[in-house]
Amino acid sequence: MDKTVYIVGGDWGQDFQMMFEERGWQVVRRFEDAAFIQFTGGEDVDPSLYGEQNTHSGFNRNRDAEEGWFFNRAREAGKNMLGVCRGGQFLTVMSGHEMWQDVDNHGLWGTHEATHLESGDTYQVTSTHHQMMRPTDKGSPYKILVAAGLSEVKQGGGRYEEQDLTNPTRDVEAVFYPENKALAFQPHPEYVDSSQDCNKLYFRLIEECFGGKG
Repeated sequence: MDKTVYIVGGDWGQDFQMMFEERGWQVVRRFEDAAFIQFTGGEDVDPSLYGEQNTHSGFNRNRDAEEGWFFNRAREAGKNMLGVCRGGQFLTVMSGHEMWQDVDNHGLWGTHEATHLESGDTYQVTSTHHQMMRPTDKGSPYKILVAAGLSEVKQGGGRYEEQDLTNPTRDVEAVFYPENKALAFQPHPEYVDSSQDCNKLYFRLIEECFGGKG
């Protein structure tokens, strides 16, 4: 696997650069030189991009537009795309899917358990977000890779759902959109070093989705 990556997200990129370099990746300065495009965290995605009115989002239309340009360019070039937190949410929306604008129990500094659905392996991952990816049948094909059972209420755009607390996989943590070659990851692997679960899980998923060793 070609481990070259271009980071989209301005000031958010420094932690990602350190994370990738610790793993032996090369962070490149030109989009054209990268096999992977990494979208970073930050503001919410504009709900109008997935057909909803804003009820809980603090978004940045300028950033959405700029990163939309990179998304379209990466898709046309056949590059692999990675998204963390806001970045994963953005890849979800750009793949034709929706968001929960607000969920409880996730906007915390700390970790919670998430399950790799294919293997059943569990990992401790970060939880520092208030929105959540919501893949639907309206969008492009997808595969949910990692899920957790933390939220009790999800809402936004006029929807309100109380969750089935007996379902341990009610919260989407990672999803792959094969048509766009896009891996969306809700936690923050760049917050921890390569010895920690959250970081290990992210690079495991990169390997599983794109081949080779991450």
